[in-house]
Order: sequence, then structure tokens, then C-alpha cells
Amino acid sequence: MRRIKSRDDNIYQRKSASTHESEDEKSQDDIDEDDEEDDDEEMEEEDDIEKQENAVAMQNSFRLIYNVLSETNSHVVGQVKLFVHELRRVTVLWDELWLGTMAQLQEEISRRVDVLKEELQRLESMTHLTKDEKEFLIKEKQDVLFKSFITVLEAVSQITRAPAETP
Repeated sequence: MRRIKSRDDNIYQRKSASTHESEDEKSQDDIDEDDEEDDDEEMEEEDDIEKQENAVAMQNSFRLIYNVLSETNSHVVGQVKLFVHELRRVTVLWDELWLGTMAQLQEEISRRVDVLKEELQRLESMTHLTKDEKEFLIKEKQDVLFKSFITVLEAVSQITRAPAETP
């Protein structure tokens, strides 16, 4: 708290020094508004830092609990992991998984198709390239733009192709 107060005092002193020359131009209300904005920004930064610290502390706590339980009751921990895995499999139907994945990818795919179209137009206007060079560049750009989508779709495909694990 002392750092915050001294930092606020420093900010106020800097503002006061810079406004002495233009006190006639700025009213006290303007200065108060600037101070309030600075205070709000600092409070938001402090809140963000505190949230990050809390998240790290929670992760460390969970990891510690998991490690202790794994050491003392590894069989139970393994069964709980299997149970959670099976619950995920049962609650998310495969067609829901595909639908959700496709819905998430749709907008990004459309954007990348537009980028590819622009790139095609740009390549067509390049007269110094041969037809083979243009085709090669188009194929390379297409591969680069859509590789991440193929990877995601292959992962979903592998999940849905897996045989049932429950007896």
C-alpha cells in the first residue's frame, strides 16, 4: 500500500509540475478526472496481477493435492481418472463433438479462404513467374493456411474412430 500511495503522490507531483504553467487552461476538475483515470488503471492492473497470482496458487495447490493422493492411493486416483474419461466420452456425443469443432473453425476458415483468394489475385498479376511457379506457390500457401485445421480435424477423427472402452 505504501508503494501505491508513493506512486500516486509521484504521479500527482508530476502532473502538478506540468500543470503549473497551464493552470489557467486546466481546471481542478480536469486534474481530478486525470487522477481518477490513473487510479482506475492502477487498480485494474493490481486486480489482474492478483488474479494471476491466485490462479497460480490454485494450480500449485491442486498439483500438491494430486501428488499426495497419487503417492498414497495411486489405485484410486487411476480409477477416478478412468471414470472422468468415461464420463467425458458418454456426455459428449461424437456428432456433437464434430458439430462443435466445425462451428469453432468455420469463421477462421472463411477468413483464411479470403486471404487465399487475395493471394491468388496477387500471384496472377505477377508476370515474371511461370505457370508452374505460380501453381507451386499457390499449393504452398494453401498448405500453410489450412495445416492447423487439418490437424484439428484429424485429432477429432481419431477420437471418434476409437472403439468403445467400456465393457
